[in-house]
Amino acid sequence: TVSVLYWPLTWNETMSAVALDRPPHPQANSSVCGFPAFNRTVDVLELVCEAVGYENALALLALRACSHAWADAVSGVMHRGSVEAEMSPTVARMCMAARLCVVSQHYGAVQGWLTVVPATVLQNEDPDRFVDDVRVLMRIVPRPTALHFDNYEASVCEDVAALLTASAAATLTSIRATNTIVSCRAAAVLARMPALRSLTFTGGDTVSDYTLLEIARGCPQLEHLDVSHTYGTVTNRGVTAIAQHCQQLRYLDVRFTGSDVTDAAVAAVARHCPLLEHLRVAFTSGSVTDASLTVVAAFCPNLRFLDASNTSISDVAIEAIARQCPELAHLEVPHSTGRVTNASICCVADCCPALQFLDIANTRVTADAVRAVAQRCTKLRHLDMSMTCDGSADVALAALAAHATQLQYVNVRQTNASNESVAALRRARPEITIPPLEF
Repeated sequence: TVSVLYWPLTWNETMSAVALDRPPHPQANSSVCGFPAFNRTVDVLELVCEAVGYENALALLALRACSHAWADAVSGVMHRGSVEAEMSPTVARMCMAARLCVVSQHYGAVQGWLTVVPATVLQNEDPDRFVDDVRVLMRIVPRPTALHFDNYEASVCEDVAALLTASAAATLTSIRATNTIVSCRAAAVLARMPALRSLTFTGGDTVSDYTLLEIARGCPQLEHLDVSHTYGTVTNRGVTAIAQHCQQLRYLDVRFTGSDVTDAAVAAVARHCPLLEHLRVAFTSGSVTDASLTVVAAFCPNLRFLDASNTSISDVAIEAIARQCPELAHLEVPHSTGRVTNASICCVADCCPALQFLDIANTRVTADAVRAVAQRCTKLRHLDMSMTCDGSADVALAALAAHATQLQYVNVRQTNASNESVAALRRARPEITIPPLEF
C-alpha cells in the first residue's frame, strides 16, 4: 500500500491537503474497551513514522494520506523533534520535510505550534508561484513570529508584504532575506508592522539605501539590523538614517560592506543608539577605524559584542572599549595589521571580567597578555591566539592550564607551541578542542 501511495506531491498539492479538511478515518475516533483510539493507535503509528525518518518525506506523505490517524501520527513526529515553536534543525534543512511539517499543523494532539518558518518552506524555482506560496503559508501558519527568505528568484514584492501584514502584523517580529531582493515598496509596507523588531538583509542586491530609508521612516522600534555582505549596495546614507530614526537599535552588522560604510555611519549609530550591545564591522576595507569605535565606547556602555576583524583599529580603540564597556563578553580583533598589542589586551583583562570569547590571531600580542586574560577573565571559553605570542606560546598554554577553568577551545596554530604543552593543557581540560598545530 505504501509503495502505491509513494508519489511526489507538488508544493500546492501538499499545502492544499490541509485545506481539504478531510473527515477522519472512521476508526480514528473510535474507542475499544473504554480507551481512546489515539492512545492505542496513533502512538504506535508515530513510532512507525519515526522509523521511516524525516529524510523519507515522500513516504511520510504517503502514510499521511492513508487516514486521519496516520495524519495525526506524522504531525506528532514532526512536533516531537521541535524546539519550542521551531522545526527541528534536521527537518528545517530539507525542503519537502519542512513543507510537510507546515501542512501537519492542523493535525495531531498538538496543533498550530509552528511560528518560526525556515527558508526551505518557501523555496520555489517558479517566481510566478511565490506569492501563491506565501498566501497558502499564511492560511496554515497565520501568526508566524519569524520568516526567512533565501535565494529566491522572485523578490519580496509589495504583494508579499501585504499578505504578511494582513495576517501577521501583530506577531511577526523577525524577517530575514538572504540573496533575495526586497523592493522599496515592500519595505515600506513591512516597516509598518508594529511587532517587527529584527531585519536581516544579506547578500548582494538584497537591499539598497532606499530600502533602509523606508525601514527607518516606518519602523522606529527596530532593534536588530544585519546588512552584511551587501558589498556596496548599502552605504553611510542608509545606515545613518537607521541610526537617526531607530534609536532602540541593539544589534548592527555591517561586515563585508566594502568601503561604503565608514566611521561617519558607525559614529552616528553610537550617538543615536545608546542601547547598542552587538556591533560587527569586520572586513570594511579600512573605512572603520579608531575614530568611530572610540565614539562607540563613549556612548554605548552596554556593548557586549565587538567584531573588528581585518580592520585597521589599534590599541586606542580597544582600550577605550575595555574601560567604558565593562560588560564586554566577545571581542574579535584578528589580522589588525600589527596595531593590537599587549597594552590593549591587558586592559581588557583588567576591565572586562565577563569576557568569554577572544580572537587575537595574527596580532602582536604575547604570552604576558594571554596570562593576564587567563588569570582575570575566569569565564573565558574561546581563545584564538594563532600566529601570535612571539615565541612564548608554551608560557601562554601553561597559564591557560592553570587558570582558565572554563576554556573550551584554543587555537595555537602557527605559533611555537610544543606538543608537550598542548598535551598538558589537554590533561588539565579533557573536554577542550585544540585544532592540530599543522594544517
